[in-house]
Amino acid sequence: HVRTAREKARVLLEVCEEVASGAQHSASLHEAASGGGSDGERGAPCLGAEDLLPITVYVVLRSRVAVLPSELELVAELLPSELAGGREGYALTTMQCACHVLLRTPFSQGLLEACGAEAEAGAGPAGAALGDGGRGDPALSYSVSL
Repeated sequence: HVRTAREKARVLLEVCEEVASGAQHSASLHEAASGGGSDGERGAPCLGAEDLLPITVYVVLRSRVAVLPSELELVAELLPSELAGGREGYALTTMQCACHVLLRTPFSQGLLEACGAEAEAGAGPAGAALGDGGRGDPALSYSVSL
C-alpha cells in the first residue's frame, strides 16, 4: 500500500501524539508518587519540546526504520501547505529533529550500532515497528508503517 504525503504526515502525528500521551501519563504518575507539585499544587505537569524530543529520539532509534530520513524528506517536499503549518507540520519537524540528533550526534553511532546488533540477534521485530522492540511494554509498543 502506497501512502500519500498527507497520510504519512498523519502517521507521524499519531506517533508524536502517542509519545506525548505516554510522557504525560508517566509525568503524572511521577508527580502523584512524589506528593504533588511545589506548595501543594496539583495538576498535570506541563511538558514541552525539550521533554518530548529525547523520547522521540528513543522511539525513532528503536523503530529501526532505515528509510525514515528519506521518508521525512519526501513528506516535507509534498505535504500540502495547509498541513505544513499545523499539527502535521509540527510532527514532521519533531521527527526531523529526532533523526538529526541520531545522525549527527557522535554518541548516537554507538546506539545505532547496538540497536543494529539487537536486530541481528533477533530481538524484537525489524522493519517498521515503533516501540519497545517486542519486549512487551504496552506503553511503548505500537506499530506503524510509512
